[in-house]
Amino acid sequence: MRAAGVENPFGYMWECPDYFEIGTKKLLSTSVQGLEGGIWDDCNVYQSGYFEIEGDILGEYKLSEYHLWDYGFDYYAPQSFETEDGRRIHISWMGMPDCEEYTNPTIQTGWQHCFTFPREIFEKDGKICQRPVRELEEKKTLISSVEGMLEGNGYPVYELNISDISQNQFHVTLSEELILDYEGGKFRMYFTDQDKETVSAGRSMRYVETIEVKNLKILADTSSVEVFVNDGEYVFSTRYYPEEYKVKAEAKNAEITLYKI
Repeated sequence: MRAAGVENPFGYMWECPDYFEIGTKKLLSTSVQGLEGGIWDDCNVYQSGYFEIEGDILGEYKLSEYHLWDYGFDYYAPQSFETEDGRRIHISWMGMPDCEEYTNPTIQTGWQHCFTFPREIFEKDGKICQRPVRELEEKKTLISSVEGMLEGNGYPVYELNISDISQNQFHVTLSEELILDYEGGKFRMYFTDQDKETVSAGRSMRYVETIEVKNLKILADTSSVEVFVNDGEYVFSTRYYPEEYKVKAEAKNAEITLYKI
């Protein structure tokens, strides 16, 4: 597909277009199908992201490079709205159409997929970022606040925060098979076992190249995880299906907090 402002074909369909403004930026959000080769070979079968717009969307304009909303496994077709207090909120389908790589065991009981937690979109230091809606703060109860290392068991719905990470030294394990770490200039989300009968239900690895990981916010529900990296500059979402709910976070000298929701 070739659109105004794009010199070369970019996929074969742009689904769920959504135009809005955040701070000083004009954004065109859309889910693109048909991206192949290069970096797209390490991503999902379909992508969801946005272009920054220079000019007038109803007149002459140019589109920036395409930025992904989410670098994880399960994220597609976000839709947004504006709250009464002026915040831009979007919610996405936490699933991936036409994906043969992985599955969801809930199919056996007649359903699959869910929605992400609602996210606020905001601008920070010239970058578009995301964070869970602030209304979730009212649902949180502090379980533990420590330095360096934290373990938690038996909480299916929780938020875990790691602040002031030094020299990219951190390692997080969720339910013994979902790993968050940094290696070779990449923040990585990956499962230790890709068998479709395991926690991953066939999922493998997703990553983003970044010079530094300063902080993490992990928002977990019974069968979903959303990870906000560097104040939400990057986000990774995935479904997962653990038999036991465990989390272990290690980050030397960093502050680590765990809340149940």
